[in-house]
Amino acid sequence: MLRQQWPLVEANVPPEAWVAAGQSGTIGFMRDRVLNLDGRVNATALEHQQDMPAYLREKKVEWICDWQGYIEKYLGPDPEKFGWHLVKQDGIMFLYHYEPITASAQPGRG
Repeated sequence: MLRQQWPLVEANVPPEAWVAAGQSGTIGFMRDRVLNLDGRVNATALEHQQDMPAYLREKKVEWICDWQGYIEKYLGPDPEKFGWHLVKQDGIMFLYHYEPITASAQPGRG
């Protein structure tokens, strides 16, 4: 986590922005504004495991950094369907950024 996840977050996520992760321990130690998603230190996240994209929008979180398996657990196999775009990968860590989908960008529109 220290060699891959933290450098991705440090180099790409603005300090004032929230970043989410299931594996949040290292980045939570290194910076403020980290939202834990696996429920170990955020019991509310357990209630939202089946609709994490909505929970992240509700919390105004625009960044998520984790293993691809966790990304798919939280955002499904096609994160772009929910407006999440891969920014960068380092080894087994993936950093995604949320950009709301506009009506004109949806299939069959605009």
